[in-house]
Amino acid sequence: MSQSSKHPRVTIVLVNWNGLADTLDCLASLARVTYPNFTTLVVDNGSRTDEAAPILAAFPGVEVLATGANLGFTGGNNVGFRHALAQGADYVLCLNNDTTVAPDFLTPLVAAMEADANIGVATGLIYYHDAPEKLSAAGSWVRIEGLAVVGHHADLRELTFDAQGVADVQGVADVQGVADVQGVADVQGVADVQGVADVQ
Repeated sequence: MSQSSKHPRVTIVLVNWNGLADTLDCLASLARVTYPNFTTLVVDNGSRTDEAAPILAAFPGVEVLATGANLGFTGGNNVGFRHALAQGADYVLCLNNDTTVAPDFLTPLVAAMEADANIGVATGLIYYHDAPEKLSAAGSWVRIEGLAVVGHHADLRELTFDAQGVADVQGVADVQGVADVQGVADVQGVADVQGVADVQ
């Protein structure tokens, strides 16, 4: 985690596999994000057709990295995480390509991470895409067993929010302001949860 900048650099990684329409919708929502220091990386995971060209035509500021083969969701994310960290990202956000986000979603996530060096993973409230007023999930708890990361959605009845809108669910910081964001529980082989800095 970087304390050297008021706005640490975040790379948002989307894995795309034959999901151009969803990816374009997600990128349109990311274009409205108000956090000032983020980049978006789309990992094209072996789509049947060239989906990089229409993505770059619609969103020229987005980086697209083609894997050449379908590495699965975890494999595509690992490619994206390695690339983001090699490019100097302070934080990497794993975002499903079939989601949309609120413009202010990233600021409280970064603030939660920066506020406590013991926080290694942050996620947000997840709302149904077709019913955005309805809460789908309120975060996850993470348990490390060997090198496995096991995540589960929290029971909504267990939530308690403080004045900043931060909830503590099984020890994971969960921040309000996110519409349909998936956390990093699907990334396998995380060796250092503190900042998710070592994805193998």
